[in-house]
Formats: sequence, structure tokens, C-alpha cells
Amino acid sequence: MPTRRAFIRRAGLAAAGVALLPSHLFAGAPVRIRGRVVDERGRGVGGVAISDGLQVIATEQNGRYELISTNRRPFVFMTVPAGFELPTNEAGSALFYLPIRPDEDGEMDDADFELTSLEEVDIRHSFLALADPQMQNAFEMERFLSTTVPDLAETVQASAAPVAFGVSCGDIMFDDLTLYPDYIAGVAQTGVPFYQVVGNHDLNFEGVTDETSTRTFQEFFGPTYYSFERGAIHYIVLDNVFWTNDGYLGYLDDVQLTWLEADLARVAPGRTVVVLQHIPTLSSQYRRRGESGPSMRGSVANRARFYELLSPYTAHVISGHTHENEHVFEGGVHEHILGAVCGPWWAGPICHDGTPAGYAVYEARGSELRWRYKATGQPDDLRLRTYAR
Repeated sequence: MPTRRAFIRRAGLAAAGVALLPSHLFAGAPVRIRGRVVDERGRGVGGVAISDGLQVIATEQNGRYELISTNRRPFVFMTVPAGFELPTNEAGSALFYLPIRPDEDGEMDDADFELTSLEEVDIRHSFLALADPQMQNAFEMERFLSTTVPDLAETVQASAAPVAFGVSCGDIMFDDLTLYPDYIAGVAQTGVPFYQVVGNHDLNFEGVTDETSTRTFQEFFGPTYYSFERGAIHYIVLDNVFWTNDGYLGYLDDVQLTWLEADLARVAPGRTVVVLQHIPTLSSQYRRRGESGPSMRGSVANRARFYELLSPYTAHVISGHTHENEHVFEGGVHEHILGAVCGPWWAGPICHDGTPAGYAVYEARGSELRWRYKATGQPDDLRLRTYAR
């Protein structure tokens, strides 16, 4: 087996970005990945971002690309560009990735992706954002399927702007990951592609490292962080739930931050960027509770670097986790923290801050983003309800 340095030199890529990466991030046996991105007519699509979750490169004008990675990286994936449909598998989940499976010589020559052009431009579009469905048994899954899913489908049908996708912002399950197929079948009934964010209840708790804690999630949904484009907006999904084998905390590890910096380097300053994650970067919950500071499980510990990376952009962050509905303006970022789909864990109609069980509906008009909260099973124009003390 050649050394990493010799392998890269032989591939003619010694001067590429790989050589500039910190050595502790580029670990494992080298793998050369080659493929092509084509449209529905078989024509190459140039300028498409391709990544192994660490590096980000772009396809050539003919759609071809070559990437030197390692067998430690689980997936190669593309940033689906605007103007194309979001690829899905038969169940309706987003499919923008391939497992990295090299041959015995460390080569993977069939990493191809196909895109289909949209019939209409996507400069105006909408999307659904669900936080904390958190089904833990068949009873709660039935509630999700019989109440939330029909409400989502009605919202899709009634939307003035085409609904481009849905996203579940973590805690899709409440620990029982065998229920994922039922969730997938449910959101497929909405008729729109669904992306998933990993939450603290979506983990393999027997995992001894953060990497092994998302094994089941990755089997169903692929990478835990990635990006895609719709219209004028750049969307990013992050995994900010860091598992320590003794619990979790809100944290973005070095590999993910390295990828995020590379991903954003391809986004022009001033553009609108929407980040979808589970744990809030910083909620105001600790202040309202009279606590001295945010908890490690309820905020992102290294948020200063996160804010720094987003500073050149008009940035919105959408998160869940707290089962509360609030807007936080911190670090130059507008964070939307959503009430829970499950409300108080399917035990009643409202979260503990009074927010009804529900989800958010976002509409993009060019680079402008608008939003509203949709209470499940309630009229679309319900905005506020007051009660006597």
C-alpha cells in the first residue's frame, strides 16, 4: 500500500487542498474517488460542490471530478445546486450521497450523481421545519401519522409558493430507532423530499465515540452534515450533538468546522444562509430560569467560531430541542428556535411555554425569508391565544 503522500503525488493532486489540511483530520488509508455529475440528458453539470465531509471541491465543466479522500470518511456527497430537483430515494428521503467503498487498490471510480432540471425556477419556494417529533412507541407514532402528517400534507397543498422540501430538526425519535421506517413512510405522504437533522434522542447510546453514536442515523439518512441550494439561498444541515459515552453536549467538532469553512468559502458574502440544526446555538431559556449561564446540553459550547464563520452572511439558524418557540439575535445571527411537533411529548396540546404542538413554514422570495408557526390541527391563521390567570 503506498503512503498517503505518494498516493496523492501519483494522482497529480499533491498541490490540492488535501495537502493543506491538518494531518490529524486526514487520517486513514487514502482513497481516490472519481465520478461525474450529469443532468437528465446525460450532460455534465459543472461547478457542483462535491465533498467527503472534510474537503469541498467543484466538478469540472464536463461534470467530472476527482477527490483524494480516506477510508475513514463514510460518504461522498454533492451540494445539490439551485435549478434542479432534490434527489430522493423511493421512500422520499433526500439522496445526495454515496458510501465511500473503495476497491482493494483504494480506488472508487463510479461515484456518479444524476440531477433532474426543475420545470420552474425555484427563486420563490417554501419549506417545512419540524422540531422534535420524538416518537418513542407505536402509540405516539400513530399520533404523528394521524395528526401531524395530514396537517403537513394540507399545508403543502395550500402553499402559495411551491414547497421545495421538509426538514426534521432532530429528535425524530425518542431513543427507539427501530421506528425510523414508520417516520419515513409518514413524511413521504407529504409529497416533498425530507431532510433529517440528528438530535440527542437519535443516537446509538452504546456508541463509545461521537462517530459511532450516529451509526443507525447514517444507515437511514446518510451524512449528518451537508449543504444544498434552493433559489438564492444556501442551506446547511449541521450535527451539533456531540456524544461522549457519558451523555451529550452542544458542540461542533474540528472536522465539521473545517468542512463548514470550506463549504462557506464557495458562498458569496452577503448571501442568505440558513443553518438547520438541533441544539440551539444559544437560547434565552437560562436567563428566564434565573440561571447563571447556558447549559452545555442546551447551547453550543464553541459558538464563537460558529458565529465568526457566519458573519459575512445574512444568516438564519433554525433549531429545536427546548420545546419552546422563540427568536434569538446573538452573534450577528437570527436564530429561530421552534416549538415541538410532539408538544409535551405527546401528552397534551401545548409545550410548556404555551406554544401549541406544531411546526414552522418558511417562504423564500429571492434572498428574503418569511416564516410563520403552524399549530397542528388548528386554523392556519391562529397566531395567539390568551388565558385568564
